[in-house]
Amino acid sequence: MSQNDGQTVTPPDCMESDGRSLSWCPPASYLQEDWFKSVKGRKSNHNIISVWELAGDVDESALLEALRSLASRHDTLRTALRATAGGLEQVVRPVVEVAVWRADVSDAADPVEELRRLATIDGGRAFSLTKPPLWRAGLVRLGDRRYAMVMNFSHAISDGWSTAVAFRDFTRLYQGLIGGRPPHLPDMKVQFGDFATWERQLRVPERQEQWRRHLSMESKYPSLVLAKQPSRHGQAFEMVCRPFPAVGPTVSSRLEQVARECGGNISTAVLAAVCMTLCRYITGDLVIGFLYANREQTELQPLIGPLLDYLPLRSFLSNRLCFAEIVQDLHEEMKLAKKRRLPIGLIERSLARSCTNAGTLFDVAVDFMPRARSPVYTTRDRMDRRLLFSPVPVPALSIRHRGNRKFAVTVPITYLVHRDVSGVLTGWTYGNARVLSCKTMGDLGHGFSSMLVSASQNPSRPLRDLV
Repeated sequence: MSQNDGQTVTPPDCMESDGRSLSWCPPASYLQEDWFKSVKGRKSNHNIISVWELAGDVDESALLEALRSLASRHDTLRTALRATAGGLEQVVRPVVEVAVWRADVSDAADPVEELRRLATIDGGRAFSLTKPPLWRAGLVRLGDRRYAMVMNFSHAISDGWSTAVAFRDFTRLYQGLIGGRPPHLPDMKVQFGDFATWERQLRVPERQEQWRRHLSMESKYPSLVLAKQPSRHGQAFEMVCRPFPAVGPTVSSRLEQVARECGGNISTAVLAAVCMTLCRYITGDLVIGFLYANREQTELQPLIGPLLDYLPLRSFLSNRLCFAEIVQDLHEEMKLAKKRRLPIGLIERSLARSCTNAGTLFDVAVDFMPRARSPVYTTRDRMDRRLLFSPVPVPALSIRHRGNRKFAVTVPITYLVHRDVSGVLTGWTYGNARVLSCKTMGDLGHGFSSMLVSASQNPSRPLRDLV
């Protein structure tokens, strides 16, 4: 974290009501505060699941010790949230008891499918955000010398990048225990509490004013209209996933080629296709929340924590524009947004108005992930016995994330788009079931896939001829 953007100051130690000393109580990040305030009873099932199959000789005691060591390494795995008179803070305990559930599905007709079912059930179970730890693990026996490890993290302490960090660290800690050698892990120069403290102290008045003007209500056209009876549901939300049809590598390669000719890349091509899909629901401009990992600085990359953030992008939609023109406009908008980038929580709090769209800042959000090949880890003990760790995909289609108050990033619809190593585009529409019908979510997903194909075939064709 740059000294030019703010300084890291470790908050003082804090005390529990029973007088026990805690290591420290840094402020909560903006997104943590919003998640905390969005749920009733301080319980949230907005979780992230990671599942890995373990094939070979398993040392169960070493697995459990590796989980405890993982919690010792990362403050967030010993953290809960607490409201105080001065605002929301993180409560970081020196030690926590790691919760581990167990199951044996070796007699099931399809053990891996039963594993997915159990992981999905666990993923839907809420965490009490005021009681650490806000994660748990599961050890599932699949058969002879076959196990699975399930890790379930509250989104209040984790993000997609964090799940990869957690399993890398876990396997290396396990290797160190069974191999009798110190684990090879990157140094932890900062913890998530340092990042949250920096974020809260950051003030850049010039940029804040630029965002206020750029997103002001006076220049905003009517918001995206997708909802069914929105007034009846108020601020409550219930987020569900619907898959959209996959798009092949020939199409994605052509889209990337067109985008590069316009100065953009595959990310701006995906954004443009989202805009084109939604143009039938709005005439004017669209505010997009583009999710990014927020890990450019080296010291942030080894952290487990919700560092993800959003770039607000504004796109003017007209049925006279074509795909190539929208890509070019979005590329320029992206460059401008990156130059004045601020935490989305600070941008939201800088606006001298209420958020658009009944509590949200964006009309739509886009999470585009160029997916690298999933890693496979191998460990060896002192007897040279191997244990192979390989990822198990778990669809999140049956998990419903619920909340009682919208905030900046709880948009009506989010597009989660993956591009795998072969170039295939897959993903989901992730929408608020309280205001969107299943048919609308399905139409938005199918329309997006169709738009990707149409744009790749004729990127100069005006929108009015495509919708």
